[in-house]
Amino acid sequence: MRRYISYIILCAAALIGVGASVAPTIEGMEADLAYAQGKTLYFKASHYVEGSLDGNYSDFLDSTDIDASGNPVIEDLADTVSERLNIWGMSEYDVSTEGYDTIAVTLRAADSSQTQYSYLEQYLSFSGQDYELGASDTTHDDYPDADVLADIIDGQEARIENIDMGQYKVPVVVVPLHEGDEYKEAFLNLITYCNDNTTKSTTDETTGETTEGTSTLLVVWANRQEGDEYSQASEDPNVQSRILTVESTANDNAVWYEDGDEDKETPYLQLVPASEAFTSDRQYDPTKTKEAYEAAVFLRNMVNASSLGEYRLNFTYSADTPATVEQLVTIGNYSVSPAFGRTLICVIVGFAIIAVIAALFDRIFALAHVSALALSVFAAFGTFVAFGSQFNIAALLALALIAGLPLFGSLYYSAKLKDELYKGRTLKKANQEAGKKAVWPTVDAGIIAIIIGIFVYFFAGDLASKAGVVLVFGGFFATLVNLIFTRIASYLLCTDSTMQSSFPKQLHVDSKKIPDLMKEEKQTYFGPFANHDFSKGKIYVGVLTAVFILAGIGTMIGFGVTNSGNIYNDSAYRQEETVLHISVRSDSKDSINVASLSGIESITGEDADGNPNLLSAIKIGDKTIEELSTDVTLSDTPKAVYVTADAGTGTTYYWWYYQITLSEHFPLYGDNGAEALYEVSYADVLGDDGHLTFGEPFEIGLNDAINDYILGELVSEEDLFTAEFATVVPSVSQPDIGQFSLGLGLGILLAGVYMMLRYRPSRGLAALLISAASSYVCLSFFVFTRMSVTPLVAIGCLGAALLSFLLAVYTADREKELVRFNRDKTLSALEIRRDAAKRATGMEAGNAFLLSVFMAYLALVFFAFGPAAYAYPYLNVLLGVFFALALVLCVYPLLEMLFVKLFAKMQPKHKVKHKKKVGGQLMKKKGSEPEEAVFIGIND
Repeated sequence: MRRYISYIILCAAALIGVGASVAPTIEGMEADLAYAQGKTLYFKASHYVEGSLDGNYSDFLDSTDIDASGNPVIEDLADTVSERLNIWGMSEYDVSTEGYDTIAVTLRAADSSQTQYSYLEQYLSFSGQDYELGASDTTHDDYPDADVLADIIDGQEARIENIDMGQYKVPVVVVPLHEGDEYKEAFLNLITYCNDNTTKSTTDETTGETTEGTSTLLVVWANRQEGDEYSQASEDPNVQSRILTVESTANDNAVWYEDGDEDKETPYLQLVPASEAFTSDRQYDPTKTKEAYEAAVFLRNMVNASSLGEYRLNFTYSADTPATVEQLVTIGNYSVSPAFGRTLICVIVGFAIIAVIAALFDRIFALAHVSALALSVFAAFGTFVAFGSQFNIAALLALALIAGLPLFGSLYYSAKLKDELYKGRTLKKANQEAGKKAVWPTVDAGIIAIIIGIFVYFFAGDLASKAGVVLVFGGFFATLVNLIFTRIASYLLCTDSTMQSSFPKQLHVDSKKIPDLMKEEKQTYFGPFANHDFSKGKIYVGVLTAVFILAGIGTMIGFGVTNSGNIYNDSAYRQEETVLHISVRSDSKDSINVASLSGIESITGEDADGNPNLLSAIKIGDKTIEELSTDVTLSDTPKAVYVTADAGTGTTYYWWYYQITLSEHFPLYGDNGAEALYEVSYADVLGDDGHLTFGEPFEIGLNDAINDYILGELVSEEDLFTAEFATVVPSVSQPDIGQFSLGLGLGILLAGVYMMLRYRPSRGLAALLISAASSYVCLSFFVFTRMSVTPLVAIGCLGAALLSFLLAVYTADREKELVRFNRDKTLSALEIRRDAAKRATGMEAGNAFLLSVFMAYLALVFFAFGPAAYAYPYLNVLLGVFFALALVLCVYPLLEMLFVKLFAKMQPKHKVKHKKKVGGQLMKKKGSEPEEAVFIGIND
């Protein structure tokens, strides 16, 4: 009884420990935009004007800016921004265009770091590939050839290297030079020039006078304009913005050589990025290596950034954005705690359902099932958080999937335990045998998850890569938990004295089916579906799968060609809306000094005299703009625009930005490209009864209407404001289906190779095809059904891929055992394999059904009760469970036997060597006994 109680205490301790640790782990989690507050960054696009005096903050794009394909240029710039976010490694973001000159980027930086946001503001708007090396002081006579330095690193790809400083390493950015002796010579001359013109401060011992030292730095210019000098940067922000970075050349700081370049024949430009890791006296703080590496990534990406050509992007302002799905953490005045939202509810309900189902089938051993599940999933989640990975929907879905790994192992052990009991073994002996048989299948399941996870991480794109991380950790910890915790728990339970007689009720074993070995009875029960022939359904399942695959191929090609590669019906997620942008110029960085546009209260409602403010004074149809507005915001900080003077000091203006989101969409242009006209009326007078009256409506374009009213009633100078209505066009692009398919496909392929090595090529190939087919059906189902989904639905294919292999391991391992112990000499090898495949499928069908039920219920809970925005990936998982189960039970044995026959035909036939007949000679006796003795022995 003591071991029985110890078993319960062990499992309870595991569950309580996990429960107590979940909340602190969630609180320390770094979530993405879907589950935590982020920011929206706004960028304004303009034409590039060489020699611009205002940093190209003018001549903004409009409806006439169309590319060669007939698309607005702003869409091309938005694509560039998306590419840069992918390079940055942003797992969740939204890029939308607003009108013809504005791009809105909604995201959440790692740790919600202001430094990260600052990096992104610069990187996303940067135009690269026009670099020039120079010096901070070029007045000395020995300044090297500036013409060669003007393009010395253009088009070169920068990378990050680590400088070994003994006890720590410093990340630096190295950039190769253009090939050619003239570039190498000019670069080394520049280094020498900077060193020669750098002096230290000296003090005269006699007079005590100190002569200040001089510092000549290496300067990396980006988009340098004629006349730009380093000395102007402190006075002119526009010049400062064209300096990418500066570097001291002392102690070879600016030059780097490969480790194998002992003769130092090929120098590289070395840049040490500025970061919090460096103190004021340029000493490196190893405890802030993370900040140093982030700065290195930023600088590397800046150097590698593409050119924006004849256009420029100007960062204008940022605004806080709430979580797009739900907040996972609640932040109070004095505490941080997990939010009791839909996601957490789904986790609790899903866990409870698994516990109930496990108890129905395995009674007391259900405690071991749910304990192993909790430990494995929490260990993977905790490690994921500890590594600082950004939690997103792919990570959450993968956590749900890896719940199948500990369940696979514990269910397999439980099934083997019962199988040994139905052979008539004692509980202790059955536990020993089950433990031995469950080791390798448990390891196989973990390795398969790790293989798929590795390739998803490296090749499936940034969003899906988080699922890869979870699969790797989950595969490792689930294997560890099943091999250690489950074995300890089963030992305590199965060696308890009271269990030796009560195990039928405690483990849900039918005592009537246990053979009596004393009466030489044999095993008669091999599982609930042992006598069921699942091959009868192979035609139905095979035809249905083939139809789905063919439909998927056809519709993917068709919709991919007609929709520019977009295969899903995501029109519901691309609904356009209309916003009103108002920009106001001020002389102050603290407030707007244009009274009529000085704040949200000055453009909404009424003034002190009861007269309508801007948004209440204009009607579109029968509603004022304020009545149509769902949200009115004003930027927290202005954008400073410095206008360089031809001579003397320039002027700094501050631009503030209003954004008014409308509840109705107003197309600004007709199908023929002409400006759309609407009935607009202006506020007329305030009547004696206090009611506002409007003038007669007239037809006019919305942009003309807003600008005419402001100029006529509020602001006299056109330079003080801009106002325009814009159409918001959201983009839906993550994950990239090509990238995701590549990562998952490679994972399936290598997992199939592993299965071939473990269970013979025929079984491995069959499992590979089943996994690939079920995954493709799930991928294409939402294409040919035209359900309204986003590409995010594709990540649910991970469920079909993983579950197919897990179910195949059940069958393959049982079949391997049946073949090994088959002693029937009347059957051929092919007949033995065919019989074993059929019997193994029936024997393991119970395990397959039970594991599939667990996964199906888990997916169903998240689909039914989880956040609606992420419901369809779980529907995809549910679909994958159905197809994986049906294909493994009905089609897997058929495919395996086809491959067995195919491989048998491919084997070379060996020539039989015949012995030469030697006539007239008697056979030599090889034994020492006479022939009579042999016959006597046989007769005896």
